[in-house]
Amino acid sequence: MHHAEVVIVGGGIVGASIAYHLTAAGCKGVLIVEREKHQGKGSTGKSMGGVRAQFATPVNIQMSQYSIPFYAGFEESLGHPSGYRAQGYLFLAGDGRVAPGLLAFQSGIAKTSGREGCPHGDCRRGACKVPATAHR
Repeated sequence: MHHAEVVIVGGGIVGASIAYHLTAAGCKGVLIVEREKHQGKGSTGKSMGGVRAQFATPVNIQMSQYSIPFYAGFEESLGHPSGYRAQGYLFLAGDGRVAPGLLAFQSGIAKTSGREGCPHGDCRRGACKVPATAHR
């Protein structure tokens, strides 16, 4: 390619996602520039692969609400397995001093989402299980 309409620096999950969405929207000249020999060798390849569904800011919540169903339907849409399996996760407060912060964090998420209190049940005991369906 001698001419690119868009040049994306980095071929990890963010760069690949941007390239995919641009081409899906009709952009023809998309080029990914990656400094490593293979894509995903940076922070993407070093992650454990978890997909977080809980955030306290609206933009991160919106990204999760979009990306989790995208991963779930990846193979059906693109014809390649992603290996995604919805598992949920668990926030634990190690002791009584940490539990109020956990409750405040979960309550903040609930307020950002337009709900009251912990969005997933009783977080007052120092633990809050976030089910795999938390993005809905």
